[in-house]
Amino acid sequence: MYMMDCVKVDTLMSGEIDCADFQRKILQNRDKPAIINVNIGTTVKGAVDDLDLVIKTLEESGFKDRFYIHCDGALFGLMIPFVKKAPKVTFKKPIGSVSVSGHKFVGCPMPCGVSGVKGRHDHGKNLHIADGSRDTRYP
Repeated sequence: MYMMDCVKVDTLMSGEIDCADFQRKILQNRDKPAIINVNIGTTVKGAVDDLDLVIKTLEESGFKDRFYIHCDGALFGLMIPFVKKAPKVTFKKPIGSVSVSGHKFVGCPMPCGVSGVKGRHDHGKNLHIADGSRDTRYP
């Protein structure tokens, strides 16, 4: 679809990303930038990937400015800011976007989600919502 190669990375028994395997895979593809989906609560095991370790692995592997990280907070994204000792997901870190689902945690009766994008990736376009309404970014 996007004319990019997709590389599957192994997971640990807990369900979180295996950063040793991740490093092996990115080093095999060091000629290309990396696009990574970091999970903040998988739906099967509830695994939360170690965002800081993923960033450290990328930087130590020579990908300092050649990666894009999306944090998929579909399951725990709305809850994790209130959990003590939980990993911090913030745009102060080199991530490009975050998404959360309202229907999985808040209990919204219909599927809904919110996605946040770091400024340099925000192209100022209106969002068209499935029910026909429109939303725009706030200045």
